[in-house]
Amino acid sequence: MRWPGEQTSGTATAEEQAGTATVVEPRAEALVPIVPEGVALTTGGPPVALPVIVRNTGSTPVAAPTLVLTLPDGVQVVGSGNNLRGRPLLRWEGAVAQAIGCGPGKGTVTCRAEAELPAGGSVTFLFRLLAGPKSTSGTITGTVTAAPRQPVRVEVPVAITQK
Repeated sequence: MRWPGEQTSGTATAEEQAGTATVVEPRAEALVPIVPEGVALTTGGPPVALPVIVRNTGSTPVAAPTLVLTLPDGVQVVGSGNNLRGRPLLRWEGAVAQAIGCGPGKGTVTCRAEAELPAGGSVTFLFRLLAGPKSTSGTITGTVTAAPRQPVRVEVPVAITQK
C-alpha cells in the first residue's frame, strides 16, 4: 500500500506488478478543533475562560463556522467580556485568525463566527464559564459545523469544586 506521490525504493511490490495494489486516497479536508484537556470551576467562583480553536485544514474556504455546546447542569456561559469580537489574534501561514466572544446562555449555547474561514485559517470561540451552587462535574460536548466540511465533535471535561 502506498500514498499517492510516495517515493519508493524503485522495486515494485508483487501487488503493484499485478496491478492489485491499493492506493490510499489523501485524507479529506477537515475542520480541526483544538480544545483544552479540561476546565476547572469552583461554585460561586469567578468565570473561567474556555477557548475553542477551529482550524480549516482544507485548501478552500468554508462558510462561517458555528459551534454548539451542551453544558453540564448548573454550568453557564456568562458572556465573553467581549472586547474580542472580530479582531484578528494571529496569523497562521498567512491566514488571519478570527476571535469571537460568545454570549451568555445555559444548557445548549450556540456561537457563530462572523465571516467565512479561509483555507488554513482559524477562529477562536471564547466562552466564559461559571459554575452555579448545585453544579457537578461532567463533560461539555458539542459540534462544529461549516459547510462544506463534515461536522466535528468536541468534548471538554469539567471538574467542579464546591466552595
